Amino acid sequence: MLMGPASIIRAIVTALAVMPLAKIPITALVAPIVISMMVYPRPAGGKILAATGLIAVAGTLGFSLLMWFPGGIIGVILGFAAFWVITGCVLDHFFDVHFDQSYAITGQIVGISVVVWMLLGVAVLVLRQMHSSY
Repeated sequence: MLMGPASIIRAIVTALAVMPLAKIPITALVAPIVISMMVYPRPAGGKILAATGLIAVAGTLGFSLLMWFPGGIIGVILGFAAFWVITGCVLDHFFDVHFDQSYAITGQIVGISVVVWMLLGVAVLVLRQMHSSY
């Protein structure tokens, strides 16, 4: 049977809803790598660490809370927007980056994090399904 748009959206929402606390370490790994590679001149380690902590905790919790309460595709869109805004504000606060560069860095952090979150969610859902079938 072919999957329709509703099935695909439900699969994405379900995959993103799995393991909300596992999202923080993933973002905490992605953010410093992207910041150290894309911000020029390279900022001090303390600034990278502080920005990474805020992005990982505040961005992830903002995404998760807005995803849970409205729910569905609206929750995913609002959560994505909150994660984007929080990440952009943190980058603008800690690093003196140009407007275009700020969007590029924010897009890298948010995009990579959300894709890895979805892959982790799909893997967990597949493992749960395999475990329940035994």
